[in-house]
Amino acid sequence: LRTPLTLIVNPVKELIGKAEDTLKHELNIIYRNASRLLTLVDQLMLFRTAVNENSKIQINELNLYPLCKETYESYSKIAESKNIRYEFECTNQELKIFGDYEKLEIIFFNLISNAFKFTPPNGSILFKVLENESDIEIFINDTGCGIHENVKNKLFEKYYQEKDTSRNKEMGFGIGLYLAKQFIDCHKGTLNYSSYPDKGTSFQIKLNKGMWFDA
Repeated sequence: LRTPLTLIVNPVKELIGKAEDTLKHELNIIYRNASRLLTLVDQLMLFRTAVNENSKIQINELNLYPLCKETYESYSKIAESKNIRYEFECTNQELKIFGDYEKLEIIFFNLISNAFKFTPPNGSILFKVLENESDIEIFINDTGCGIHENVKNKLFEKYYQEKDTSRNKEMGFGIGLYLAKQFIDCHKGTLNYSSYPDKGTSFQIKLNKGMWFDA
């Protein structure tokens, strides 16, 4: 459901900027309702996954390149609308790994969604995949507001919310980063981040290549 909704929301947003005034009202209604559905789908995905977070992962051989590329492309129109420099780097289009497709997809969508959530217009976001001899590194870098150094690994706690002291409100990360960390742990990988307030954040994932699990 998520990908078709994204493919509806983004072109409608683009059309709003080009449409005549007589159509903008109707297009805005379509955009708001489709965006609301997209948010509800995200919430349902995370809630369902949270309920079953201890369920066994389904390991299969998969090509990581199209999974990452399709996730990247789902946010391309949002990047255009916010004038964000949005880039994808992965040299190997046949990058085979063993993993759970659905859970990896949730991880990537969550991290990129957070990057867009906290990156202002005219910023930049990079989704980069590097292949090493024994593992694969995935970076999602942004030039957003950053995360305070005192947060550390509390960021991956369930329902953790970071306080935005400049505006006296909770910024929040919800359950998404907690699940991302749990799913990466299930893959025997690592999820870390580095961040500088008011400069940006980089999330780093490491996934093992080859048969890392008991067949």
